[in-house]
Amino acid sequence: MGGGAHYPSSMIAGVNPSHQSFILARLADFCRYDARLGEWQRDPWGYMLAKLKQVEPSLHALKAESLAIAHSRLIAQLQTGPLTAEASAEYRALLEPILSRGDYVDAAMHLCAGAGKEIVPALDEHLGKARPVHLFIAERLPAEQRDPRWDKLVGELRGRLGLETLEKILQRKKTPLRRRMVLRRLRRNALEYLAVVKPTDEAAPLTPFMVSRLEALIAACLRFLEKYR
Repeated sequence: MGGGAHYPSSMIAGVNPSHQSFILARLADFCRYDARLGEWQRDPWGYMLAKLKQVEPSLHALKAESLAIAHSRLIAQLQTGPLTAEASAEYRALLEPILSRGDYVDAAMHLCAGAGKEIVPALDEHLGKARPVHLFIAERLPAEQRDPRWDKLVGELRGRLGLETLEKILQRKKTPLRRRMVLRRLRRNALEYLAVVKPTDEAAPLTPFMVSRLEALIAACLRFLEKYR
């Protein structure tokens, strides 16, 4: 569920933009710690958890549509001629954050430079059966069954968000003041990271690299909030 390659805009265009808009809107709600809402005052930790969990249907839809579009475009391209080395690398990077580790390996073994029509039947069948994975699927697995690459990425975001420092603050003393301070700092750190990783133009499609980082941010925050709520 990682990857940081460059993708031509044509490879990531076509997904319903409402999925992306909903995800970004819920993340904006998550970061809006200072909003004067009654729900904040009753249970701010629960409110933040709820905003993150509301992302799941849109994230699933975004990944399912991304997989369907990549599948269709890849098969169409193979029908017109063999893959170049560049196209092979781009499709591998596009599919890696969408598929499970096993499904990705099975697909990637076909995506070699020079591959053409001869791989269409096997690849078409495999991608037609594959299902997208996302952070909520990964997080429901027992820790020992998660892809090590996923836990590594979540660990990176844990560092970017300063969660170790926030944990130490709570472990020393869990006063209401400290809890409010921790949530405020978490909101600020998440907002700063989002400003870097999401498109400056929110109408521009999220790249797989951006999606994977947003997923890891959400997972890191979910783990933290559920542990210290």
